[in-house]
Amino acid sequence: MRKGFTLVELLAVIVILAVLALITTPILLNVIESSIKSTALNSAEGYVRAVSNYLIMNELSDGLYSVLDNNIKAEYTGTGPSNGSITIKKGDIESANLCINKYSIDYIDGVSSISENDYCKDTNNKTLIIKKNNEQVKKVYIGNSTNTSIEKEEGTNIVCNNGVTIKEEDGKIKIENILGNSECNFNSNLEDTINNIDNTKNNILLLSDIELENTLTIKEGKDVVIDLNQKNLSGYFLEVIGNLKVNGKNSNVTFDNHDEVSSRGASFHLQKNANVILNGGTYNGIITEDNSNIIINDSVLKCRNDVKDCYPIMVSGNSIATLEKVSVTSSGKAFGIYGNGQATIKNSNFNCISDNCVWDNSAGTLQIYNTTIDAYGYGIKNDGISIIKIKDNTILSSAYIGIEMRGIGSFNICDGSITGYEKDFGITAGEGYIYYNSENILKNGTKSDVNNPTHIILNDNLTCE
Repeated sequence: MRKGFTLVELLAVIVILAVLALITTPILLNVIESSIKSTALNSAEGYVRAVSNYLIMNELSDGLYSVLDNNIKAEYTGTGPSNGSITIKKGDIESANLCINKYSIDYIDGVSSISENDYCKDTNNKTLIIKKNNEQVKKVYIGNSTNTSIEKEEGTNIVCNNGVTIKEEDGKIKIENILGNSECNFNSNLEDTINNIDNTKNNILLLSDIELENTLTIKEGKDVVIDLNQKNLSGYFLEVIGNLKVNGKNSNVTFDNHDEVSSRGASFHLQKNANVILNGGTYNGIITEDNSNIIINDSVLKCRNDVKDCYPIMVSGNSIATLEKVSVTSSGKAFGIYGNGQATIKNSNFNCISDNCVWDNSAGTLQIYNTTIDAYGYGIKNDGISIIKIKDNTILSSAYIGIEMRGIGSFNICDGSITGYEKDFGITAGEGYIYYNSENILKNGTKSDVNNPTHIILNDNLTCE
């Protein structure tokens, strides 16, 4: 009686099973793959229908939207796209490209097609949508890369949104830090570019010199970075209500000083709540209004000589200004501060061929450190009730007084040197105070005070920071 299989019989069974597996596995895999593919296609069509239903009750502007965009909303319980885009025209879906699982589904005029591509297989995929004058001209799949480059077009500006940063390199525009689906918009007109930006961060690269024909306004809520790219911006004035950062190394920003902007002749106008950062560049005529904030680094500020009473920079209201490594030249006043303004100046240079060089007529604070002030008139004058702290500065007046107090505020003077033609420093009006920590500061050793007893007080323990 046999109690088991022989080795030959076992080997025969294994061979038969192997042959069956070899035959059936591809069939099973094809069935599974076909099911996944069909599910992806049905999911894409279901998602498109859900978005279409959403558009019936909700109006969206024509254009291309990422499926990750919060503006695109759809009540959908199936497998949604992991990435992709939808083009909306006249309130309906014109086309869509969706990533579901590893498949890319193209939906055009109601017809769907499906294919595999590396873009949709990559869970960290990124799409760069290239537009010109808001019309799509190219779509670049970045895959897992964080940067790419495109050929530049001379004479155009480029706007990149959603966190994208850009720079010109080797005759191409290099796109970096792409987060999900992003877009760049080419436009030859900077004013149109600014007017059409959205509320995300917009990075603008100049590819040629720009001369504005109208007011350029950074509107409230807008967030703009302008890379002047060693080009020049001129013409009409710039009005800032939103957020602006300018990278202006080796560039000039020269606007016409229009009287209607300001009686002070400013041409770069920060309105209420504006936030501006200037890194490099040459600018003429900056004025701030209430609650604005400006930071200026490594830049040149000046005024046109034919504009009366123009400040290279004037801080007014509750604005805050920070200047570092800034060169300021003026035929009149170089720096003015009004209202409750606050300002800090470091490692800078002021040159004024007439009038007061730095003038404070506020109830705020002014701090000046490691700065040279070369003035024909008064070096620094305090006509307000503000506190002015200065340390390690070189102040020279070739015709009047180095430091002049006429208000009811105070000066705290630590170290540095003050040289005046009439007096090194003095109080010629008002009941303000001048505190200083060393007689060595006064190079001519001259000071005067209309108050009795004197309001000029030596204090060895004075703090100026």
